Amino acid sequence: MTDLTFRNIATFALATVVVTTLSAAYATAGDRKTDRRFVGTWDGFAGVPIYTKLVFDDVAGKLTYCNVQSCRNVNCFDMAYTGSLQSKFAYSDELRSWKFEWVDEDRLLGEFTNNEGETAFAWYGPEDTPLESLTK
Repeated sequence: MTDLTFRNIATFALATVVVTTLSAAYATAGDRKTDRRFVGTWDGFAGVPIYTKLVFDDVAGKLTYCNVQSCRNVNCFDMAYTGSLQSKFAYSDELRSWKFEWVDEDRLLGEFTNNEGETAFAWYGPEDTPLESLTK
């Protein structure tokens, strides 16, 4: 009977872990639906466009920036921005800076400056719309 009780406890513990994990996964998936995702292409300094994505987590007030160099090389980081995600915001570190401004509810204009003073620009639009270049 002790063996049966141990199995019941182990089964209950495993079921609890599975339910907790699934609940966390559903919560995370639900949170993702509140994210706003915008994509843009920087007109690069050497004529090579740079594909990027901004992910706005309006609930947490977070901004994630992703630089896509290839399908196997994606670099993302949380931007500790200054300003307002509803109007103008910026981020900078010792090597570079970004400035973003909403042009309308579906478009942002981005400005990137590297540590050598070179500047590039990009239009950002919702993830499901075609990319727009500033050098058309």
